[in-house]
Amino acid sequence: MQYFEGRTLEKVVIPTKPTPEGFKIWAVAEAGYFLSWLPHLPHKVFDSVGQNKPRTRKRKRYDEYSLNPTQAVVVDLVKRLPPAIYHVFLDNLFSSPDLFTVLRVLNIGATGTCRINSGIFNRLIQLKKDNTSGRLHWAWGQIETVPTPDNKVNQIAWKDNVLVLLLSTVYEGTEFTARIRKRPTTIHTRARAIKQFFGPEAVKEARVLTAAADYNDHMGAVDRGDQLRQQEGLDHRVIKGPWRALAWGFLLETALTNTFLLQKHGQPNWKLFRTLHEWREQISHDLLSQYGQKASLRQRNHTGDINTPVLQHIRVRRKSPGRCAACRGVHWHEPTKTAFKEVSGNRRVPQSRSGCQQCNVPLCNSDRCWYFYHRLN
Repeated sequence: MQYFEGRTLEKVVIPTKPTPEGFKIWAVAEAGYFLSWLPHLPHKVFDSVGQNKPRTRKRKRYDEYSLNPTQAVVVDLVKRLPPAIYHVFLDNLFSSPDLFTVLRVLNIGATGTCRINSGIFNRLIQLKKDNTSGRLHWAWGQIETVPTPDNKVNQIAWKDNVLVLLLSTVYEGTEFTARIRKRPTTIHTRARAIKQFFGPEAVKEARVLTAAADYNDHMGAVDRGDQLRQQEGLDHRVIKGPWRALAWGFLLETALTNTFLLQKHGQPNWKLFRTLHEWREQISHDLLSQYGQKASLRQRNHTGDINTPVLQHIRVRRKSPGRCAACRGVHWHEPTKTAFKEVSGNRRVPQSRSGCQQCNVPLCNSDRCWYFYHRLN
């Protein structure tokens, strides 16, 4: 989520997110490095990747796979990556047997947790419900694996603190890894099995399912990238101009974060920068050193022509009236406190027919506007 408070049709509001409102951006990342991204388009007759979305659902053939717009984003993102062998990890928002089958057809491995409404085997759904209610009496580490009818996706149920449902096209469900685990503090009945496994020990080495262990190690790469971007983000709110939030808030911050990770994990010919703050400071210093002498001064609200001598400016009567260029937004004295008046739609803005022939702008027929605009006030 890229924070934005202004008005635009592309903004979404999700109160449960750390960034509750702004632009929703789908991304694929590795260890915080953003590889590719796509914007989310709400309230459109298109799906999240901009493809036409049918208004009616057609009957699915036996060789077709149904993907909702959110799952279609995953396929579009991985297709944008350079040709290589990939293994993607997904959370339960995206995972389904159909999506994993499509990824396998694309020669992309996938592993992720899934929900009971994702289309998995009915027995695994019932096991998950029994575990939630405390009626499942499995020992810790017990596992059950069921392949899909086409034998392309493994559906795994593994008993940890709770019953974990996994989908994978890489793991068979028979691989285990030794990990150091801590005894959980929960007192719920569904954690009875893991408490019996630990007994009086607070820390113990356990044989953990490799699919679950690798999922915990590699999942959350997008969140790590967001955390890095938020460390040194903009300090002011972006209300006007959606392009500012996307250009300065997302694209620039993503470029800075990606380059920081590349030099940190690469082999550059300079001393490594350990923090993103040091990296940003060095880039700012180098840019100012390289282009600071070439850049010209930029002043906000710069008025008048300062290059032409004042004697060459001639006051003339213009053909059409216009608002004084010096009076627009200029307060010559502190405003006096006056009572509010009713706003009238018939009130006309004062205009002047006098102006400068050289600058071709309207100016009031007074010396203060004339000299102020020409930088002699």
